[in-house]
Amino acid sequence: MSDNLSEIKKKLLKEKEEIELVLKELQTKNTVLNESEEITSEVSDAAEHYEEKDLAFSQTEFVKKRLEQIDNALDRIEKGIYGVCLKCQKQIEPARLQIDPTIETCRFCSSKS
Repeated sequence: MSDNLSEIKKKLLKEKEEIELVLKELQTKNTVLNESEEITSEVSDAAEHYEEKDLAFSQTEFVKKRLEQIDNALDRIEKGIYGVCLKCQKQIEPARLQIDPTIETCRFCSSKS
């Protein structure tokens, strides 16, 4: 594995570790919110509670999606196909990978989507 690829893998593994911690915190928060559901006579309290639950759910989904992107990038590194566009099989521009090392498509294929 080249030094650059090794650095990318290290960066992805560090981000994965951080995201897994955030995900655990969000899942704990979701559990607390689900367990604290009480029927309240105050409409504003109920609305605030459901708004908070919706936000926590959205955050959890976002974090899970990012974790999936990282796992996919790590898998491509292991398979030796990292940096290759999944649509056209050409090399992804290094600048794109530098911005986000989980990118799966080249600029051209990304613009067609």
